[in-house]
Amino acid sequence: MGLRCRSQPRWSVVVEVLAVVCMALASAPMALGAGQIYWGNASGSNPISFANLDGSGGGNLTTAGATPEAPWGVTIDAAAGKIYWVNNDNNMGQTDGVSFANLDGSGGGTLNTPGVTGANPEGVAVDPAAGKIYWANFTTDTIADANLDGSGGGTLNTAGATVDGPDGVAIDPSDGKIYWTNEQSSTTAVSFANLDGSGGGDLKTTGATVSSPEGVAIDAATGKVYWANDGSNTAPISFANLDDSGGGGNLTVTRATPNGAFGVAIDPAAGRIYWVNENSNTIPISFANLDGSGGGDLRTTGATPSTPGWPSLLEPPSGTGAPVISGGSAASSTLSCSEGAWASDLVESFLYRAPHSFAYSWTLNGTLIGGATSSTITASSVGSYVCQVTATNQAGSTTQASAAHTVSPPSPPSPPSPPSPPSPTGPGALTISGEKATSNGVDVTVACGGAATQSCSGNVTVTTTETLHGSTVIAVTATAKHHKRVVTVARGSYSLAGGKSIKLKLKSKGKALLKRFGKLPVIVQITQANSAGQQVTISHSKLTIKAKKHKHH
Repeated sequence: MGLRCRSQPRWSVVVEVLAVVCMALASAPMALGAGQIYWGNASGSNPISFANLDGSGGGNLTTAGATPEAPWGVTIDAAAGKIYWVNNDNNMGQTDGVSFANLDGSGGGTLNTPGVTGANPEGVAVDPAAGKIYWANFTTDTIADANLDGSGGGTLNTAGATVDGPDGVAIDPSDGKIYWTNEQSSTTAVSFANLDGSGGGDLKTTGATVSSPEGVAIDAATGKVYWANDGSNTAPISFANLDDSGGGGNLTVTRATPNGAFGVAIDPAAGRIYWVNENSNTIPISFANLDGSGGGDLRTTGATPSTPGWPSLLEPPSGTGAPVISGGSAASSTLSCSEGAWASDLVESFLYRAPHSFAYSWTLNGTLIGGATSSTITASSVGSYVCQVTATNQAGSTTQASAAHTVSPPSPPSPPSPPSPPSPTGPGALTISGEKATSNGVDVTVACGGAATQSCSGNVTVTTTETLHGSTVIAVTATAKHHKRVVTVARGSYSLAGGKSIKLKLKSKGKALLKRFGKLPVIVQITQANSAGQQVTISHSKLTIKAKKHKHH
């Protein structure tokens, strides 16, 4: 197959001894979660196999249309429904270095990678969000990348890092780094490079076993990096701190059956790490708990492992936020349902769970609405609407439901407003706020209160009384007695709706009397027209008008 040479057989056929078989049978599989684990087979006629994480068995994936030649590293794009692998038998200058297959079993193809060079690719990781795929070239000691759209790729700058038989890569997009194991180094297990091309470095792994490290994965939540030791079945899984502080160690794998651990994948939520046993076609998949409490082996009945390697986990979508209904609350409103929120892939852990497709359904008052399978619906009836969004990938489906959205009947019409009371008519209320004598008459200040439709009108009459001796006026007074005569000395009228000052000047008769006597006692009578038009006396007061004094020089 043109495989690279190693110090020990890479894909030797191992005859399982009876004791190992008995041990495997005696160690019942532990309860596992939903989802699947995929791996590549470097030999045999089924290049890609999978098993269910619940221990119910597995199968082989159809790869018709692709060119599998010793698949040595697999990675998954769950949203696109694809699995990718690198072909270890090929140099990357050829046209079939990276292949893919559809997870639904409908076949596959080859990714175009113009501009990429290298030889014997091993280990591969995809970053769907960035549209890139990365892998290690074992023979040429390089780390390469290519665009998922087939537009080509290149070689990553690894200056400052050890690249010694790189074997397996893991990308950490949040930290902008790519990590790999150095299979031919006995001291530097894990190195890294910056994805921006600015070089890299080596990671301290003090305290951990380094024995032909093959494949790396990251648990970002705990800040640890894990790798498989193909050369040690007593310490098959090791770890160190990502912050370069060392903290290395080996994971307890009691009850598992390691046999050439090759590649790792982590399920942080389950607290478990999986690896492939390169040297065992009967127990290809084992696992251990991250808390150090041991592990076990996974049943793979139905799959056909043949020199297996490089695991990747595919789990059903995980909902992180319910869908939301938007729209009106009246009948015939258009209601829209959002997709909801879903957990993203943990590409650094080789755990993939992004949805591949979405399906919608609606209920009204708890009853499924037939035919309502789109994200929008017309609320033709009143009641409580709920939308369900089912996200699906090849591992399974998960449904999230929205909160209820109430569509109410139309509100009853508002009762008619009571008729407005008729506007008041007739005269308003007259208020007299001042009466003052001036040197030539009288000032009267009045105001008219009431509604805007009301007004006040009337007369102001100023009179004095002459005392007669015969026909001669000998005095003036305000009141009339025997031999006295009432004389009108000023008169005016008013018509107003607000306030007004009425100024009345003396007539000629009044002026003559004022000039003769120097002062003029008067009666000021104010009348107002009532609703019948009759003048009614409102005020009757006495004032004295005094002549204006002149200065003598």
